[in-house]
Amino acid sequence: LQDRRYPFVFDDIMLPLQTKKVSYLPAVTKRLSPHHHADFMNVLFSRYLKNKICYVKESLSKASQKKRNGEMKKFLACGGEVRWVDDFSESELADIYIDVFKQRWQGKIYCFARDDLIRTFAALRHLLFGAVLFIHGRPCAFDIIFMAECDGYFYFDDINGGYSQDYPEFNLGSILLWINVCKAKDLCTAKEKTFKFSLGVYKDYWHYKKQWCEILSLGRTLF
Repeated sequence: LQDRRYPFVFDDIMLPLQTKKVSYLPAVTKRLSPHHHADFMNVLFSRYLKNKICYVKESLSKASQKKRNGEMKKFLACGGEVRWVDDFSESELADIYIDVFKQRWQGKIYCFARDDLIRTFAALRHLLFGAVLFIHGRPCAFDIIFMAECDGYFYFDDINGGYSQDYPEFNLGSILLWINVCKAKDLCTAKEKTFKFSLGVYKDYWHYKKQWCEILSLGRTLF
């Protein structure tokens, strides 16, 4: 299923189990979700394993929350606007994504083709979640996030995205993430479900994720 043309990642494999009995996993993987920590007798979870996943913390410190809320209020007071993916067509989302992605990454990372994004957004419309930030009437930040509602929890998978380089006075990436995390937590609270929000795999050069996340080991099968 992995294909670089489409915005899918398989960093954190979660299985639709109907029982919590410990069983045997008849497959080989190095990326089993920590959600399955006690589900399989032949899977190892250890902090010494190389593959790690980043789950946004249940709660940030009061100082961090104050900082993030301050950044958001400053953005809104200076002409910023928060809209949501439901407000846009698939083609509009694709155009916004390509615009802000290319501004952020400057050609360093492959950007998905417009037609492929439109096809993905149309097929998985019911899974799309999150905010689209505007300032002075122009889109300035957007991440692709897929959301799945499961028994007992919601899972949010923040794939990647971008933001405009025209507003260095704002930390647009952090503002966007904070708004999405708050919205996700509100949804979980309203439905009395556990909050699981992934920022993908951890690498040393993505050290910023430590500000937001618990860094957890992914499981690997032993035999």
